[in-house]
Amino acid sequence: MTTNLYRQEALDNLKLSGFETSITLPKGQRVSAAFALAAVSALIAWICLGSYTRRVSVKGILEPLGGLAQVYPPRSGKVARVHVSAGTRVSAGTTLFTLSTDQKTEQHGNNLAARMVQLSADRSRIEDDLKVAKRSYDEQRRALIGELGATRSKTRRLATQQELALKRASIKQDIVLRLTPLLSKGYVSSLQYKDAESENLQAMADLESASSLHEDSRRAEANIHSRMKLLSDDLEEKSSLTRDRLSNVAQAIIQTDADREILVTSPIDGVITNVYVYKGSGTSTAEVLATIAPHDSPLIARLLVDSRIIGFVRDGTHVAIRYQSFPYEKFGTHKATVFRIPGSATVTQQSLSASIVSAVDPIYRIDAKIADQNVSVYGTNEPLKAGMGVTADLMLDRRKLIEWMFEPLVGLGKRMESQGSAK
Repeated sequence: MTTNLYRQEALDNLKLSGFETSITLPKGQRVSAAFALAAVSALIAWICLGSYTRRVSVKGILEPLGGLAQVYPPRSGKVARVHVSAGTRVSAGTTLFTLSTDQKTEQHGNNLAARMVQLSADRSRIEDDLKVAKRSYDEQRRALIGELGATRSKTRRLATQQELALKRASIKQDIVLRLTPLLSKGYVSSLQYKDAESENLQAMADLESASSLHEDSRRAEANIHSRMKLLSDDLEEKSSLTRDRLSNVAQAIIQTDADREILVTSPIDGVITNVYVYKGSGTSTAEVLATIAPHDSPLIARLLVDSRIIGFVRDGTHVAIRYQSFPYEKFGTHKATVFRIPGSATVTQQSLSASIVSAVDPIYRIDAKIADQNVSVYGTNEPLKAGMGVTADLMLDRRKLIEWMFEPLVGLGKRMESQGSAK
């Protein structure tokens, strides 16, 4: 016996209407189906028409716009004194560090100190030699002055004797001239005339002798002047040589003292950002002692970008900065704008710490201008500091979502196409 689910009258009515069975969906299901269809349509439209900004995260540090000046020691040594600390404002030429270069050996101990003692002894010995030379000069000059005085006195006496001899010779000659006519007339004897003539000759000889002695005395006086001049020149020459030796010793003392202590000064006006050494630490010429930020130089973000990204970076590209010292979960992100892009790759170690980037691809250093040099920390504006690490999101090109979805397939197709053309 067959039992039907519906009454016979209902089935007969359906047959008269031309239908076998009619099933009607509830109204709630029809609304849900319509909503789902609309949502799928909207999703497809969003995928086809929607776009997004590609964000790439890079790392970097904060540096002054003019760069950090690094201070190196001119020579290896030990830090004797540190005159500054981080945050100290300095001017060009300000002493930052005093370095000691004293070296000790087992045989001589402190070499520079021993050299200083030797140089001081040399200077004392040279000064004593100069004093001895001046003393000898004074003694010889006093002797020559005494000799010159005696010679001048003798010259004056001989000049007087010469004058007397000249008068006597003149008188004797006059007598001979007066006796000559008397001799021819017989008023005087020949013997008297010869005696007068003999006395005249003797007077002439005395005059000649007095003149010769006077001339010898004058020559002796001139010789003494010449000896005094030579003595003065000799002293001047010795003094000049001694002064040269003293100058060389003084220069050696200054150099030795400079070698013992070297003053390291600031090359620019600015603010000390870091001091890497302390009193007693050793230094080498390749070691940075301190870094200095130029005065009133704003901080910028120096970011390291690899070659896969650099082609999409432009001047004016927006950057969202996250400071490592101020977690962005609490203090948010900060605005910056790219304003300088290098024309070629750079060496990481020359600008930023090598620990920031581990990739082996070429690295480009781009600079971004920070909108605000302070960070609001619990209601207080905290100034940024050079050397802070940052993570930056570069806002690059805009892409459609459908391109992003099918990018792997497009890339696969291009690789296959390039492989096919290569064959």
